[in-house]
Amino acid sequence: MKMQAIAAVLFLAAAGCASSPPPTPQQSTIGALGTPFYLVLKIPVCAVTVALSAPLAGAAGLSSTPQSWLIRADLDESLRQNCGPPYVLTP
Repeated sequence: MKMQAIAAVLFLAAAGCASSPPPTPQQSTIGALGTPFYLVLKIPVCAVTVALSAPLAGAAGLSSTPQSWLIRADLDESLRQNCGPPYVLTP
């Protein structure tokens, strides 16, 4: 029983050392203040990405070559990067 208690204490001590430190106040303040500006810039970039990638995907769909599949995959990835999460400025 004594060995189990010692093992439990050692395990909990090691688990406490493995956790990440909390963010510094500057990071959370910058994130809170920068998020509105981030969203204001992200919305037009997303709109331009959709406006350009939709016709390009349609044109690439007319061909059934491996290059057209790569083009559509690249367009899909750019939509995910420019229009997808995160919607909050994170450090």
